[in-house]
Amino acid sequence: DGALDPVSMALMGAAASGVFVSVAAGNDGPSPGTVRGASGVPWVTTVGASTLARTFGAVVRLRDGGGVIGEAVGASVSGGLPETPVVDAGRVAAPGVAPADAQLCLPGSLDPARVGGTVVLCGRGVNARVQKALAVRDSGGVGMIVANADPGQEISAEAGWVPTVGVAAGDGAGLRALIAAAAQPLVTLDAGTAVPAAWDVLAQFSARGPQPAAPDIAKPDLVAPGVAILAASAPSAASGETPTPPLSFQALTGTSMAAPHVAGAAALLMQVHPDWTPAAIRSALMTTANPAVVREDGLTPTTPLEAGSGRIDPTRAADPGLVLDVTPDEYVRYLEAVAPGTAIARFGRALPPLRPLDLNLPSIAISRLGAGEATARTLTSVDPAPQTWTVAVQGLPGVAASTSAVSLGLAPGAGVTLGLAFAPAGLAPGQQSFGAVVLTDVADGRTVRIPVSITG
Repeated sequence: DGALDPVSMALMGAAASGVFVSVAAGNDGPSPGTVRGASGVPWVTTVGASTLARTFGAVVRLRDGGGVIGEAVGASVSGGLPETPVVDAGRVAAPGVAPADAQLCLPGSLDPARVGGTVVLCGRGVNARVQKALAVRDSGGVGMIVANADPGQEISAEAGWVPTVGVAAGDGAGLRALIAAAAQPLVTLDAGTAVPAAWDVLAQFSARGPQPAAPDIAKPDLVAPGVAILAASAPSAASGETPTPPLSFQALTGTSMAAPHVAGAAALLMQVHPDWTPAAIRSALMTTANPAVVREDGLTPTTPLEAGSGRIDPTRAADPGLVLDVTPDEYVRYLEAVAPGTAIARFGRALPPLRPLDLNLPSIAISRLGAGEATARTLTSVDPAPQTWTVAVQGLPGVAASTSAVSLGLAPGAGVTLGLAFAPAGLAPGQQSFGAVVLTDVADGRTVRIPVSITG
């Protein structure tokens, strides 16, 4: 099981020692079941990537001698280029190199005799964009256009070794056709500038659940901005890696850009609440997250198996009212359930198993509902005064859901266990249903939202 690999066990030790661990969900989306390995264990906070309300835009203008014959609005954080000859990488392969490899601008794939002094149109995929830019530069190229391979991909604004603009797949195909037909193709690249963009859109690459190792543990947990993130950049790479451009700042994209946002938010929460455990901090971030994240089409709502609880809202997380905590022993009991004998063999304690479904996580995932399932969640008040909360189940079409209480009154520091039962009410085998258990503070309207994912 992935939970027992050395990295996962090391992260469990960190969590047990009071260290909050934020882990990138991975960049293997959009297919389901792409959250794997250490990002799937329940003692870490697994982070997917969403967009900001800002990106970095640039325009590519293609000419054939005189007038403009085509243009594309893309993304860039590079400086611009004046009118320059442009070539399609697939048509300038080095001797003995397949055009398909040259199209990707793989290292050594381009012919310096035909690339020197030009802007090169490369295809996205296989190798990193920084490698493509280095291949262009090493072949004498002075600029690069990177065309997406898939219509759903976000447009990258990463800087490279040469001025670079990323464009959508359709625009890339159009530019490629125009270059092939032009007698004297020339291109102008605008410098990248900050421009407004649609936000709370799930990045296509962001890994999705359900996780294969333990489908009754919902992952990812939440999302944070991870597209075109402006951040400090190391001037060189480790030995054996592709060297990075000597830049102080870069705009990078990936779930590895999203996870630091969550780590930073957790650090702030630890300052506000130094007595909270890592699990309590995760709970606060998840139950107060904004669930209104949409898929890459900009319209379709995401499910909890795609964006978890939603996009973090650190300000709301500082005052959640209730948290769901998990003790280190409960994690050991979870391991005993998924790998019997672990409690004694690894921890020297005989602890009873705890089903993944019954871990006190701020999410619920049932991978096979069958005739029905029941579980419970224990909520602890972190308010300084007594509060009353109403309980409601939202969504979950095809499922009959019930709770052991419709109202909860809690004194400061008090805990209460809420029973939850789910039964099929039209949900077919294999069909998925999504919703949430929502607790609302009667006094001020705050909500604690626990996402629910059920497969028939």
